Amino acid sequence: MAKKRIAWDFDDTVFRTLEAVLVFSNERYGEEFRREQFTTREFNKVWQITPAQWYERWCLFNQTTAASNLQPMDGIQELLGILGQWYDFDIVTYRDEGLAQQTELILERWLPGVFSNVHYCSRGGKRYRLKSDVCLQIGAAVLFEDQPDTVQACAKAGIRVVVPTQPWNKGERFKSPLVTRLDSYQGEIVSVICEDVD
Repeated sequence: MAKKRIAWDFDDTVFRTLEAVLVFSNERYGEEFRREQFTTREFNKVWQITPAQWYERWCLFNQTTAASNLQPMDGIQELLGILGQWYDFDIVTYRDEGLAQQTELILERWLPGVFSNVHYCSRGGKRYRLKSDVCLQIGAAVLFEDQPDTVQACAKAGIRVVVPTQPWNKGERFKSPLVTRLDSYQGEIVSVICEDVD
């Protein structure tokens, strides 16, 4: 019997991207921002810079060795090892296609052979397809996703979504029964996923 498929966002769902960005940004710009201050996914508003300046900051970060040495989220390796008995995994990300080599090297370093495919949904700094469309195309039974707008769109499209709690989604009240909030990648999550997706 074929395994069902789970889709995973990359940044701040599988890997701790914002933490690395903050170390770079605080050092480069003489700032002292902490992860807990990012209560909106519009990071430029927290930094009080324009979207263009944030994109420039993001591009500069991606030229550093830190961007190629992202650390996995706590508990993610163990969780993927357990769930991999029943599910196949794909990455579905709004990372730009231009970061494909960097992204896949990070995955190969920490999670070799775990993900069947990486689906990029941005090109040239702009989104060109929706994660909800990709999840439907690949037949994902569930998506792990931290961005509130994407969570809402995927739930609206009939996709089950697991939301790892982050400062920028903590205040969101997801009304859809297809959305499950998750405080950590340990404990009850395996039973939650297995019960809900079977």
